[in-house]
Amino acid sequence: MTEPDTSWQRARSPEQIAERRVSILDATGDLLDEGGVEAAGLNAIARQVGLSKANLYRYFESREAILLELLLTEFRRWSDEVASDLDTMDAEHTAPIEWIARRLAARHAARPRLGMLFHALPGIIEHNISLETAIDFKTNALALMEGLSGRLERNIPGLSADSAARFLMHWLMAVCGAWPHCHPHQVINQAMQHLGKADLMQPYEETIYAMAVTMLHGVQRGL
Repeated sequence: MTEPDTSWQRARSPEQIAERRVSILDATGDLLDEGGVEAAGLNAIARQVGLSKANLYRYFESREAILLELLLTEFRRWSDEVASDLDTMDAEHTAPIEWIARRLAARHAARPRLGMLFHALPGIIEHNISLETAIDFKTNALALMEGLSGRLERNIPGLSADSAARFLMHWLMAVCGAWPHCHPHQVINQAMQHLGKADLMQPYEETIYAMAVTMLHGVQRGL
């Protein structure tokens, strides 16, 4: 858990402002890890970082802007990891789609913050933000996706640039919806066990891996 730093209450220099923003993001990440998006309210974030709720607005325009910045950080790290994996891929790999789909899914599943935030993105996080914040987020996110889709195009025979971009957009949309279904409330797990259907509750990584394989084969065939 992040320890709040109360040695100075108002950041004045650019360095102090940057430090305070990082501390707010760290505190928010801790709350996400402990209780999900619902636990990361402004009051909780303020308590965690040792600020008043009003002071948070000196650094971020809203709770959603904090979550958006945290999502972008996690998305960038995931994208960098996948890009690094693709750089090590053997050009003569006999099953490039399955290998790439596994790396996409495994890297994503290893970042639960990213899964939680992606699920909350369209319904919660992309609300209560300014146009400037929205443009900045979309600019950065689309740049990351463009870089990654370019690498997919180079690593999968027959995949066009348009198809690679389309796959990545559609797969990430599917990932948004997969998170809550693969992380149901305990009572749902118990109900599925009672009905003898527990085998239908697939792990998150395997679910998004299967999605990636199916979609990649589809776009490769021009579907």
